[in-house]
Amino acid sequence: MEKWLKAIAVAEIGNARVPLNNWETKRIHLVGTIGMLLDDETLLAWAEDRTRYYLENALFPDGTSIDIRQRDALSYHVSGLKPLLQFFITLEAETGRGLQFFRFETEAGASVARSLDYVVPYATGEKVYHQWENSKVELDRRRAAAGIEKYRPGVAYTPGKSYETMALAGFFDAKYPIDSCNYPLCVLFSSTR
Repeated sequence: MEKWLKAIAVAEIGNARVPLNNWETKRIHLVGTIGMLLDDETLLAWAEDRTRYYLENALFPDGTSIDIRQRDALSYHVSGLKPLLQFFITLEAETGRGLQFFRFETEAGASVARSLDYVVPYATGEKVYHQWENSKVELDRRRAAAGIEKYRPGVAYTPGKSYETMALAGFFDAKYPIDSCNYPLCVLFSSTR
């Protein structure tokens, strides 16, 4: 099992085709978690270095991310934050270093917290985010042309899609709105605050 896990992590590290978007955060989470499971400091160091790189190059001071700027997709922005938070929580439990990544702010002023703050008014329903209207990605246009409803330019982001991510953020900061959350994970985190 350990060899198999290590092989997965090594393959992920060697995959140069992973774009610097929500897919990269999934890779960071996977490699970092395997590093902790195997007590492999090399894998864990890679995940921590890639986290810093991601925060410095894919998140912006206004709270947006590369997923917002390239695809105009709040759903991808949120799905990029979720694996980071999962990794940070496990990292905090195992090494005590997760909180420092949650609080890390780049020289430009970008941070996970700022990117979460960007989501809050859409997660609470205070504002409506119309996705895909300004996507720069051809695949999104093809999906819309094929009639796939969730990729139709202007389709409203569903606030409930933020609940799990906000619940995870609540592990580090109680300000994130999870009171109306109906997912079991949200209930768990809200009851432990």
